[in-house]
Amino acid sequence: MNKRMLCLLSAVALAAGCAEKGMFENIHVRPDATLPVGSVAVTDSSLFDLAGIEKNMQVGPDGVLTFTDDTELTLSGPEVGASLVEIPVQHFDLYKVLPALPAEGGFIDLPQGRVTESFELTGLDGATVDTVVFSGGSFTVSVDGLDGAAGYDKSELRIVVPNLLKDGGPVTLTAGEPLALGPDYMLVPDAGNRITVCFEGRVPQMAALAGGVDVNGGEIDYIAGFFGRKEISRISRTISAGELSDFVQDAAYVRFDRPEVVFLLKNEYNAPLMADIEALRVDGVPVELKPGLDGRLIRIAPRAVTRVVVDNDMTVSGSGLTDALTQDFRELSVDVNTLLNPTAADLGDPDYVAPAHNSMGAADSLGGVFTVELPLEGVLDRVAFDQELEVDLHKLDKDKIDYEDLTLTLSGVNRLPLDLSIVVSVREPGSGVSVPLFDDPVRFPSSENNLPPDDPAFLPGVVDATNLISRSLPADKIDLLLKADKLFLQLTASTLGAAERTSARIYSPAELDLRIVAGVKLDYTVNPK
Repeated sequence: MNKRMLCLLSAVALAAGCAEKGMFENIHVRPDATLPVGSVAVTDSSLFDLAGIEKNMQVGPDGVLTFTDDTELTLSGPEVGASLVEIPVQHFDLYKVLPALPAEGGFIDLPQGRVTESFELTGLDGATVDTVVFSGGSFTVSVDGLDGAAGYDKSELRIVVPNLLKDGGPVTLTAGEPLALGPDYMLVPDAGNRITVCFEGRVPQMAALAGGVDVNGGEIDYIAGFFGRKEISRISRTISAGELSDFVQDAAYVRFDRPEVVFLLKNEYNAPLMADIEALRVDGVPVELKPGLDGRLIRIAPRAVTRVVVDNDMTVSGSGLTDALTQDFRELSVDVNTLLNPTAADLGDPDYVAPAHNSMGAADSLGGVFTVELPLEGVLDRVAFDQELEVDLHKLDKDKIDYEDLTLTLSGVNRLPLDLSIVVSVREPGSGVSVPLFDDPVRFPSSENNLPPDDPAFLPGVVDATNLISRSLPADKIDLLLKADKLFLQLTASTLGAAERTSARIYSPAELDLRIVAGVKLDYTVNPK
């Protein structure tokens, strides 16, 4: 910078010296100089970082930059206290009349297989169970009249439970002694949720076995069978627009042409479920969805991850989400009801055949994510970026600059479909007050067409020698610039075709390359006559 200025000043001095010697008369010298102030390269990510929403921006599968926000959507499982099937504490009264058997010494022998009793598990809410593994609990069979009999030990009565297995074989109990259950034990009921208890061995002479059977299952580790059709849970969730709302609320016009509400559900049960979107609301106002699987119903397959996208096509009007998600939108909320083992009538699908067998483990759950996705496709007109781009001026040797005329020239390449209005300003020393250098904002053109930047036919917006943006600065603004450490650029954007409300897509990656140069003109007349 100093060398360039020394050369300019040396040339002026040489011309003046020659004129003094009579070599030249009335020579007008107009040397020009350019001072590289700086440049900025703004990617789509850093641009929306200025709006405070960069953390919510993702690139969609079609390359369009997309605003996303989400909340968890746990519908069933340990986290919300809902289980497909629970086995409550069971108590069965025992009274089994004994067959006529020979007695010896006041005792009778119960032959194997002659004395049995069965009980039906209760409280299963219509479920049919064929396998249960408990993580804790107990199984107890009590028989009255065994204690206190002379010459008798109650272990002589063997109580066999064919439906309670350990290591593949039935368990044998001692009357009145609880068996601690755990993952090593498996309860395998017969048809109709029935369990059988068999009695064999020696007992004191009596007419009937009286007592009780108690099953305290505790927590279930695994259960299988057919659980039946039933509601599992009903929950509500809300997503706040947050920074996006702040970004678009003061715009001249905003429209999202391809908004989507996404339900990503992971069903860990071996059981089909259906989620019924009972209500979808924007700022408390319902968005009317089509009935059935074309709108409000979501079929969730067993042991699978299901992704369902609710878009405009699933609304009754065909544009329900776009109409609702205006620049005034603040929050999106949903009410979801979950149904286990839906029928063909529930789904409105006559061809649907539900499986006849279900299973679940203790840690299994149904849950996932409720997401709003707003691809930046539509119209953004006069959307302001609150934060500013900065250009460092520390490389300018401002202490040695004293020009009659100074201009700022902007050039560069814009690969975004965003027409940019740029306010160039500096800060007043001491007060920090922002002072625009120009009376009007600088307009930097958008790309000329709306194709992905890597498309060979893409035409970026270019400002070069043929259409330079150049503004002269008055003396007071020159003084401020020479005292400033930084230039600040405040951006306001409009999408390509926004004036005609034409939809545009903001593809990623895309960049704005902006170069700023200070132009200097020294105007001298040497040896005038």
